[in-house]
Amino acid sequence: MKEKGTTPAEHLETDRSKSHGKRRFPVVGIGASAGGLEATTALLKAVPNNLGMAYVVLPHLDPSRESAFSEILSRTTRMPVRDAKRHPSQL
Repeated sequence: MKEKGTTPAEHLETDRSKSHGKRRFPVVGIGASAGGLEATTALLKAVPNNLGMAYVVLPHLDPSRESAFSEILSRTTRMPVRDAKRHPSQL
């Protein structure tokens, strides 16, 4: 539970101290429909880039077409943007 008067980053520090030195790293999953690029970019513009969280964006895209989704998102936020890849053993 967030302690009153703390910022999100301070709250994470408090959580870390309660977990016996183990670093907790929140991961936020975001699903987006085919037309979700505008909403996703608006969200990333509004979210501070120093919260200590990872955001996994799962857009619904045509697998047969090349996508610029990651490139567009990387121009929207100062957070690093990476494409997830399947491990060769899963192909």
